[in-house]
Amino acid sequence: MSYTYNIKPLSYYKYLSGNSMRKYTSKEGVEYKRILQEKFKDIEMIKGRIDVEIHFIFDNKRKNDLDNFAKVVLDCLGGVAFEDDRYIYKLLLTKEDGAERPSFTLRIKQIL
Repeated sequence: MSYTYNIKPLSYYKYLSGNSMRKYTSKEGVEYKRILQEKFKDIEMIKGRIDVEIHFIFDNKRKNDLDNFAKVVLDCLGGVAFEDDRYIYKLLLTKEDGAERPSFTLRIKQIL
């Protein structure tokens, strides 16, 4: 399965709120999760070991840390597109900077 989301990738630091004692999903994070899960509502969940590729396209030239954005996508889609992120056996992250429109492409494949 391959999907392109024409929405700005959300950083893990914007996805969460709280302090050093307690963390919770921010209002922005809750809405972002809802949007991603809505796209997968009619898709059959992939079970077992998976291979995931995420290609992020940013509309700026900042030094965006890929792992901060990937964690959000994987958290949002765990239990919806795939069972849990612990079943990820291969993860490939790539990025592009300076595009006109931010987006990301997600590809999930079951490992047999």
